[in-house]
Amino acid sequence: MRNPAKTATPGSPPDERALAGIIDIFPDALFVVNHERTILDVNAAFEARFGTPRQESIGVNMYDLLVSVQCKPEVVTGLMEQGEEILRSGKPFCFDDEAGGIWSRYIINPIIAADGSVSRLFFMIQDITAQRRDEQQAQNEVELKRL
Repeated sequence: MRNPAKTATPGSPPDERALAGIIDIFPDALFVVNHERTILDVNAAFEARFGTPRQESIGVNMYDLLVSVQCKPEVVTGLMEQGEEILRSGKPFCFDDEAGGIWSRYIINPIIAADGSVSRLFFMIQDITAQRRDEQQAQNEVELKRL
């Protein structure tokens, strides 16, 4: 028999413990932070991309960690500032940046609590270098055809 306290009802927030392992399914680097920008969790792709084990990432300030793994300080500052806006507005945000020939797409989404407030922020960092390279190649081919 099910424990009624554990039975989810439509519209109720999912059990966080049940969701904790889901982020490891994603191929992109993911991390979750609280209002103070303390990292609450990272996925395996984050560990692989930045070489920082989950145990060493959890509890660390996101700015300190991202700067330590070679993210540009101005990008991390932008992420922090945008995070503040998302906490106020609840609206997601996305931008692209290039560093050392590697293009990254930064996506920030709010995690909404049962009361409708933003409880945490969910960050995704995608490597879009191949996509950018393909776009540039296609643009070069179009330009060559015009000549």
